[in-house]
Amino acid sequence: MPRALVTGGGRGIGRATALALANAGWDVAITWHGREGEASEVVRRIQATGRAAMSVRLALGVRESARTAVGEVQDALGGLDLLVNNAGMLVQKPWRTITDDEWDETLAVNLRGVFQLCQEAFPLLEQSAGTIVNVSSVGGQTGGTLAMHYAASKAAIISLTRSLARAGAPRIRVNAIAPGLIETEMTAGERASEGAQAKLQQILAGRVGTPEEVADTIVFLASPAAAYITGQIIGVNGGAYLG
Repeated sequence: MPRALVTGGGRGIGRATALALANAGWDVAITWHGREGEASEVVRRIQATGRAAMSVRLALGVRESARTAVGEVQDALGGLDLLVNNAGMLVQKPWRTITDDEWDETLAVNLRGVFQLCQEAFPLLEQSAGTIVNVSSVGGQTGGTLAMHYAASKAAIISLTRSLARAGAPRIRVNAIAPGLIETEMTAGERASEGAQAKLQQILAGRVGTPEEVADTIVFLASPAAAYITGQIIGVNGGAYLG
């Protein structure tokens, strides 16, 4: 059976992705950091489908944590066919108030963490001719005044994805998705803000997206149906950005 590692699989897009992969026949490992109970519940739900599942603790941006997590997945599942770099952090605040420490932490979690996991997982993915899906953001395509450090990290993931696609070819396919406004805990503040209605008016679909809609795109990119797709940035934004 194909084997996947989904970071941040305890909630939001990560949870929806882990469950969608399990329903599509994948064995799934998920990572957590600080909220083990949520990850354990997702593991139970995956196991209820008949697929193998496990959770591992991961501190994004810490090399030894990335190496340990990948090693635990290899030991438990016997290899790896898919890495979904979903976990990240978002702190919204005016750009002039962002401190150096906040900038460094966001880049460490959202960018260095992805880089390290890809490095650690590449040998396993080369063996299996696997694939990577990185989760960027529409903010990485348009910029953002209330989360400039987040937007910068997500823009960098787009560039990293294209570089990794070249580095992994032809054995490893690497793509990214760029979600728009999705109904998750991370975006709750944004969706409740004064500017939320104006943002909704810019979305051609007329609504926010669901984690399941993003997850379905990830499952497609991991499937044989996407065998000729690599180095691409797939927007899942309801038409909020038409680049």
